[in-house]
Parts: sequence; structure tokens; C-alpha cells
Amino acid sequence: MPSYAQARPAGAFILTELDRYLSRKTVTLAAGNNLIVGAVIGKLSATGKYGPYTPGANDGLETAKAILIYAVDASAGDAEAQVIALNANVNGHELEWGSATTEDITAGIAHLDDAGVKVLGA
Repeated sequence: MPSYAQARPAGAFILTELDRYLSRKTVTLAAGNNLIVGAVIGKLSATGKYGPYTPGANDGLETAKAILIYAVDASAGDAEAQVIALNANVNGHELEWGSATTEDITAGIAHLDDAGVKVLGA
């Protein structure tokens, strides 16, 4: 019998957020990225565009700033993305940290906490 993998539903990691989606904002995901729901992202200092949280970088991506609500494919060029960026509670088990180590994830959680995004259960 074949097995199937189901993609994460959009926003599945969100536990609570402000009314009228005030915890959300639209950002530009930099070209060359194809990220899934729940991916933790940082903001490039030089362009103001976003990309995957990358501990050890020195271009702004080393600071976790937001979490993708929907999967976004920016492989061919910049793409708009909806993110949770402030005043929300999220399920830490549903977040995508890429290749980040436990220490990197702890630092990323602290970065998100600074914006009021509380990561629970991580």
C-alpha cells in the first residue's frame, strides 16, 4: 500500500494571535528560497527582504524575526509572504528551523520572544 505525506496546513502552528490578524504582516521573501509552513525567517539587513533563519550569518538572517503562515516558493524570484511577526503564541513543535542546532533554536526563540511571539512547547 502506498504511503502519502500530507503537507502542513497553513498557519497550523498558530495557537493565538491578535484580533483582525494584527499579528500578521506581508513581507518579501528573497529570491532563491522555497520554504514551508512554519519556517522561521530573518530579515536581510541590506535589502529588507526575508530569508530562512541562518544562525552564524552576519547579514541579518541570524536573527529570527517572523514565521511563515503559508508555504512560499520564491525560487524564481522575490515573492510576497504572510507571516506572524508580533504578539502571538505559537506551537514550537510545528516550526521549521532548518539545520539549526538546539542552541541556535534557543537563540531564535529568544529573538521571536523579543517581538512578542511566544514559542510554546519547544
